[in-house]
Amino acid sequence: MEKTDKKTFQLNPKWREKLVPLAVVIIVVLGSALFGGRLLNVLVSQQLTIQENQQKVSNLKKKLSFLEETNQAALQQQVVAVENVLPSYKPALNLLLSLSKLAHKEKVILSGITINPGKIEELTDETENLSLERSRAGSAVPTLKDFTIDFTIEGTLSQLGVFITELEKTTPIMKIEKLSLSLPDNQPGVRSGSGPAKIGLTVKVFYQKPPTSLGAVADPLVELTAEETKIAKRLSEFVFYQAVEPTATVGKQNIFTPPLSP
Repeated sequence: MEKTDKKTFQLNPKWREKLVPLAVVIIVVLGSALFGGRLLNVLVSQQLTIQENQQKVSNLKKKLSFLEETNQAALQQQVVAVENVLPSYKPALNLLLSLSKLAHKEKVILSGITINPGKIEELTDETENLSLERSRAGSAVPTLKDFTIDFTIEGTLSQLGVFITELEKTTPIMKIEKLSLSLPDNQPGVRSGSGPAKIGLTVKVFYQKPPTSLGAVADPLVELTAEETKIAKRLSEFVFYQAVEPTATVGKQNIFTPPLSP
């Protein structure tokens, strides 16, 4: 039988000395590309986060500077004026007070008052989430609520005309839905405006729900436009009748107790 000689490949020692450092360099490069790429991504992500935080800090400083420069007294007056004209609650008692004082001021007789409170809204999870989403979205148009009131005023035509004119400038904000005028034919001076007359009114009264969220601290401030500034100035022209609060204790005295001697 013929025998085959097996030859083993042996690398020239000179080439071995050159290839070993080259292999080490290739391994180092591949390892750096693999692990260094991840490290580079982490560094880039951290740098972007730092830039975003620096931008937030800059916006907060501008917001703080704007708030410090704001006239707190004027801002408080605007807030009070808005709350008086468009309150955040159903202003039934305030409305009755305004009507009675306005009627007394213009010397007309107020009677036949009927308040229609409207439908009571049930706050469910769905409506609460919807209102929260609207507040977070910064909706410029608030959701207004309303109820109606029916009443009758009596007086001369000139007195009734002044009452209706002043009613348009009285808080809370109202809208006349129906008006019916009754003129008795057998009374002298009715047509000339000096005789008695009667007007039945149906008035819609508006109010708004309080906000569910004031927004995040990082949210930018929304400045008033020129039109909104004019409206804010007009709100201060509305007449607000303050309720008279008793200065002494009332209703807790024993009427059978004899008066103290001087």
